[in-house]
Amino acid sequence: MSTPSDPKPGQAVRRAFASAGRLLWELVKRSYAVVLIVVILWLSWMAVYYLVSSLMLPARPPAQIVDIPTKLNESILIRSEAKSAQATANPRGPLSHYHRLDEGFQADRFNGCTLSQCHAPLPHGKNKADRAFLNMHATSIHCGVCHAQHDQKPLSLAWYDLNTGKARDQAPALLRAYAWLTDPSIRSKTAFTVNDQTEIVRLLRAAADEGYGETKLAGLGEHLAAVRATSDEFVRLVKVTRDAVQGHFRGEYGAKLALAEPRTKQPLLASLGNKKAVQDFLAHRGPWTTEEKALALKKVHPTRRETTLHCTECHRSQGSLVDLPSLGYPPARIQAISSPLVTDAIQHVVEGKPFYLPSFLGTEQK
Repeated sequence: MSTPSDPKPGQAVRRAFASAGRLLWELVKRSYAVVLIVVILWLSWMAVYYLVSSLMLPARPPAQIVDIPTKLNESILIRSEAKSAQATANPRGPLSHYHRLDEGFQADRFNGCTLSQCHAPLPHGKNKADRAFLNMHATSIHCGVCHAQHDQKPLSLAWYDLNTGKARDQAPALLRAYAWLTDPSIRSKTAFTVNDQTEIVRLLRAAADEGYGETKLAGLGEHLAAVRATSDEFVRLVKVTRDAVQGHFRGEYGAKLALAEPRTKQPLLASLGNKKAVQDFLAHRGPWTTEEKALALKKVHPTRRETTLHCTECHRSQGSLVDLPSLGYPPARIQAISSPLVTDAIQHVVEGKPFYLPSFLGTEQK
């Protein structure tokens, strides 16, 4: 029999639970304090590290600089993930803005001059005053067009696909889209039909595909597809697209122009020499004398022109070496690249005079 001073069994259990609860609560509070201290210390360390690394230590170069291959040889060009040198996407910092590839360029896996590892895909680098003009052409014109000896006028040229090396039956979709956009009947329209919408969207999507998924061209096509064809907004978007497309003519065709065999119209893509001469030249070890090197290069380039073509031989409205209409260039584009503004600008560069950007590169042709 229990005495009055003895606790009841239920009270003992409650006191045990209360004691365990207080212990658990103290453990929670102490754990919270420890976690809070660790978080504060980590944040303090990160803040100090950020200040030291950003203000005192030299900044690392952006990835879009260090990731660019120092030599674009055959192994780089034929990798499926390196079909083109991609432009940077949405750069955020000032350094990223001023040190980036504004536009990509498509690798040519069938150009013998490049695949021989003698020349880079953008080969012109000796004269910094005009290499931008020359390399811009290298993204859409095969080396042989300017550097091979030929007597034809106009030249026998053909578009060839950069993925297959085969001749194309028609001009790149980008040029065909621009032909549609600049056609006088389209310019004068104040209302469009569903068929008009279907055609321009189809051409822009094809141009984006040929440009290895060029997002800006794809975006233009999707904008036009999303708007009612008979609306005023579609008319406005057509004008916007006409202006925007002009910024995509530099190496976004998915194709290049090459000298073609006159009868079969098949592109001539081999190097200007023979493989044996190229292999001997690359295998040579030791210094060259001036005469030895000149003779070796003569064997490598037996059909090379002594002097390359001057820009005005093609960029002219009459007597051009290139029959632009037969190659699918629309009249508006022909007028732009045949304008004296272009030839005058090039001539200024050659003569070391101030260079002024041709106005058609930034504004719509009326």
